[in-house]
Amino acid sequence: MMIEKSTAIFLRKFIHDNHITQTAFAAKIGVSQGLIGQWLRGERPISVAKSLDIERTFRIDAGLLNNDVQLVRNCKRMRVVK
Repeated sequence: MMIEKSTAIFLRKFIHDNHITQTAFAAKIGVSQGLIGQWLRGERPISVAKSLDIERTFRIDAGLLNNDVQLVRNCKRMRVVK
């Protein structure tokens, strides 16, 4: 599964504009530099969990990185009624 091209461009621009190396970005969210490179090339999707890690660490809305974030958030708010 490929990452949205716009997501890869957004993340690449964020890293560049904030003068962060891929290695430093990776270390802050607990992944390898290689995975960051795959995200930036659009080769691998960013998981919901890692999107949320990025949101907490860098204050980027996780919904911009993974479309499923809002679905997960909505499911957590739902209650099963018997």
